[in-house]
Amino acid sequence: MGLASYLAKRAVERVILLLIFTAFVWMLLLGIPQLIGINPALHFINPSEFLHAKNPALARKLAIECIDRGLGLNYPLGAQFFVYFVQMLTLNLGVCPANHVSVAACLLSALPFTVILTIPPVIFQTLASIYLGSIAAVKRNTKTDVAIMNYFIADYNLPIFVVTLLLWLAFAVILKVYPISVYNQVHDWTNIVTDLKVFWLPWIILTFIYGFSTRGILMRNSMVENLDSDFIKYERLAGLKERIVRAHARRVSIIPVIVRTAIDLAFAISGDFFLEVYFGIPGLGYKLFYAALGDQIKILLGSTFVLTLYAVMLLYFVDVVEFIIDPRARRSIK
Repeated sequence: MGLASYLAKRAVERVILLLIFTAFVWMLLLGIPQLIGINPALHFINPSEFLHAKNPALARKLAIECIDRGLGLNYPLGAQFFVYFVQMLTLNLGVCPANHVSVAACLLSALPFTVILTIPPVIFQTLASIYLGSIAAVKRNTKTDVAIMNYFIADYNLPIFVVTLLLWLAFAVILKVYPISVYNQVHDWTNIVTDLKVFWLPWIILTFIYGFSTRGILMRNSMVENLDSDFIKYERLAGLKERIVRAHARRVSIIPVIVRTAIDLAFAISGDFFLEVYFGIPGLGYKLFYAALGDQIKILLGSTFVLTLYAVMLLYFVDVVEFIIDPRARRSIK
């Protein structure tokens, strides 16, 4: 099997995964309730809203019919599923009820804030985890290795929410060097000065508190295993310098770190709803959190599909990177 066949096979596998997950989300939210005789529209109305209407029963019925039309629930189940799939695959995600703009535009407007919030810490964490994990592996069972691993373990077990609250209290309330809420300061995300004023504290929290412990431990353990592998022993026997041998071991060892980083990015781009809601940053996590509270199912369905598509694309990217980095992957398709 050649490279083209390998990439095509992987692409088909990722597309099938996307379709299966998309169908699962629709069945979970809309399909299964209807199959067991429950109208999902009932979940999106509050009976107390109609108590003061002249005809509460009629008002409730009209509200349910309006939701049915908006979600397409007035069509047969098979037609609903087909329309949903067509809409998702064409990115026709519906209209946001809050401001009557398309869900795609609503999500796109929130994306830059989440990218600014999450991508710089993920990049720094990945580079730092590779560096520290490599040092720990090369100096295994020494004081350096123990110190680095203790840091990774401590970072992994930190009570994130408590530490975040304490840092916010220290910098925003006591020292007053950070605003209480940044919601009204980040609508113009193109202003670099404003961005630095707003994001520096969340960046610190994401980088050093949420941390890179998992990737660092993966790098250390993977490199320890590769340093003891046969191909490294052969390179040493062939007389290659230790610096080159370690570089080869490091190159192969970063594959688990890249896979883990891709998984972390898949979650990160959905927005760290805790930090975004806590600090008032209007990113994707902020949007999804309040969409869930407000039962805005169009936003939930659309964002779930977009984020799943993004995650699948990242997984495919990892497949390509693994093929480029790891010679064993190239040998496996010959």
